[in-house]
Amino acid sequence: MGRRTIVIIVSLVVILGLGLGLGFGLTRGGVAYGLEVEAPSGEDATSGDTLSYVFTLKNTGNVADQFGLEGASEHGWDVSIAPVLLEISPGAEKNVTLELTVPRAVDEGTEDELSLIVTSVRSGEVVTASLTTTVTRNYMDKPHHVYGVTPLVTAATYASSAYPEYSANNKTVLVTNESYEDAMAGSVLACELDAPLLITSNSSADIENVTAVLQNLGIETVYIVGELTAANFTAEDLGVNETIQIAAEPYNPYENSKELALYMLAEFGSDGVVFATGDYSSLFAAAQFGAFHHYPVVMVNKTLVHDYFATFNATVDNIYLVGLSGEIGALNIGGLPFDEIIKEPNAAELSYEIASIIARELKGYGIPVNAVIVTTDYAHGLGVIPFAYRSLWPALMTPEGEIPSVTASFLADNMVEKLWLAGDEDNFPEQIRDEYYLIQVDYWVELRAEYPAGDWPLEVVGDVVTGLDLTVPELKEAPYASYIETVEINGEIYTGVYVIDLLNEAVMTTTPCKVVIVAADGYQKAFLSTDLAGNGAIILAFEMVDGQERLDLKVEGYPGWWWVKDVVKIVVIGE
Repeated sequence: MGRRTIVIIVSLVVILGLGLGLGFGLTRGGVAYGLEVEAPSGEDATSGDTLSYVFTLKNTGNVADQFGLEGASEHGWDVSIAPVLLEISPGAEKNVTLELTVPRAVDEGTEDELSLIVTSVRSGEVVTASLTTTVTRNYMDKPHHVYGVTPLVTAATYASSAYPEYSANNKTVLVTNESYEDAMAGSVLACELDAPLLITSNSSADIENVTAVLQNLGIETVYIVGELTAANFTAEDLGVNETIQIAAEPYNPYENSKELALYMLAEFGSDGVVFATGDYSSLFAAAQFGAFHHYPVVMVNKTLVHDYFATFNATVDNIYLVGLSGEIGALNIGGLPFDEIIKEPNAAELSYEIASIIARELKGYGIPVNAVIVTTDYAHGLGVIPFAYRSLWPALMTPEGEIPSVTASFLADNMVEKLWLAGDEDNFPEQIRDEYYLIQVDYWVELRAEYPAGDWPLEVVGDVVTGLDLTVPELKEAPYASYIETVEINGEIYTGVYVIDLLNEAVMTTTPCKVVIVAADGYQKAFLSTDLAGNGAIILAFEMVDGQERLDLKVEGYPGWWWVKDVVKIVVIGE
């Protein structure tokens, strides 16, 4: 790196009543005081980075001197310095390190002048050496706005983002775009299958488009749910190996949700179901709660609620009721002994309550909380729940063009770092997207990446028989050394440990399950255990960073945004 040198020869001599500064050599009684400060060149940074700058100080005087040291950032960013007082013999030099932490909420292009301020204890002279740090990338982007040109394309976008062709999934759930009821009930089935939910109409153009999506995702089995079964699509029509049709005869959304719930209980088993009223907001909240707890959703009204309760009470241990307060009040549930009733007066507060339950559970595993936001306009929200569940993101619902106070509170209380807005330009106009960013900026300044000192650690925790608490050196010893492999991924050579080998060492309590890879800065990606077991090289590679050997997740065949730097934890969550 380029360097510049600042030379001071200072003493207590005063000329014309003025203390002389840089470039002057003065003596008193034959004693000279001198200092050279060699500063490193400034570096480019990403917001959220911590940079280490090493300055070299040389005492060019003829007596020992002590120097007080202070660091200062032009924008008031955090600066740490070690040591703060340095004694240097005549002709000797010593280093001092300044660490500058760039806040996460900093715009790209921001420049900051970092100064080392050196004060000679014996002479009182002060020297300031500076350099410039340039932020070339904003780590904390504005919320991701995810949608397609039509609701059908939006659902396909969610599917390809969360369940790409390189994942182990080969199933999907397909419903009509005309029934949010089928989509919400079908979403829970999709989550149980660890599969996306797609929507279509009966038009030949839409069927052609959805068939192309199925092929791109490598789908072999399609579960057709509800009203769409009337179209009698065959596996050949959709270009897949198998179709499974689930619907009530004759079709109505209430009976269909009941039939689907009974099918899921028989196929997958569960100790509970979730009842919900027929409005979209209630069904969305119930489906999210059900998906994260493996409970089918059953849609009820005041005519059916007692009969349906009797049916499922004989089958499962727990029956929950979720919905808007007004809708639940109209059910006339009498003395039905629900295990819990979750109700709120509006969609925003109801989804906040459900999302908060999920967030608490995620935090219990030590997983950072991210989030998805949808609006009460269901057109672009039908495929959101499997999309969110795949990555363990709670979903919040808001009216169009509004940010309710409970939504803002959820983001701040949970320090949500990655935020997705699922809906079109009408759902989330630019002004609203900017307001979400400003909400996040307010608490981003409190976010700090915690990079461990010494040997880099790795934990394997959660639903495992034996938790692992290791360091990189320990990973290179028995029994883990036998797992070390050298592989080529995207033309680069990496040496590391397969994630699945570590999971097998810890012993997952159930499979399939979710495996969350967590970085030191809180970034996380969720995988299916089947992805890790069956999809090429997914390894924790040894990477040297500033003299410290760390762990980076490298994933063969996946784009870079699935890779995770500075991995410190693997969390297993049983399905």
